[in-house]
Amino acid sequence: MNLSEVHKQLEQYDTAASNVQKNRDCWQKTKRLIVRTLNTIIRETGVNAEVHKEEKLEGMEMVCLTQGERESGIYERIANTKRPFLKDGGYLCYTQIYNGKVSVWIALPVIENIMESQVPEPINIFNPDEIKEEMIIKHVAQFFKEMAEWEDKDLQHHELGYKMRNT
Repeated sequence: MNLSEVHKQLEQYDTAASNVQKNRDCWQKTKRLIVRTLNTIIRETGVNAEVHKEEKLEGMEMVCLTQGERESGIYERIANTKRPFLKDGGYLCYTQIYNGKVSVWIALPVIENIMESQVPEPINIFNPDEIKEEMIIKHVAQFFKEMAEWEDKDLQHHELGYKMRNT
């Protein structure tokens, strides 16, 4: 019985499993770097944003830069009052995935009752030790570039408003 191919695949499996553990071990340090860098960017730029950590699932934690929930500038008149429609989000997220690597993605805002949320845009997947301060800064710049483009998309917003009025 020749088991050389089985031995070869077992070695590859052992290497992959070992890399998962290395990634999980490195994530804690990387998570602190992400949080520290995002908070520094907020402090030094004065941008209205916050850092949110989701740590309910150990091994699949997340750190996000978000602008949170805010008024959209669209209001519904109800009797003598105006009820604001809320704009939720704009998120730059670093999510630890099943193999300990980090998925980085951007989710654009959603205005309640006006639009459906879009599928988040993936930036890339990294080993935790690949994520450095300079990379995080580039991701934040990309995030705000996409946020500005989202705010300025006249045609897309016109179509959404038009569809809502015809329902």
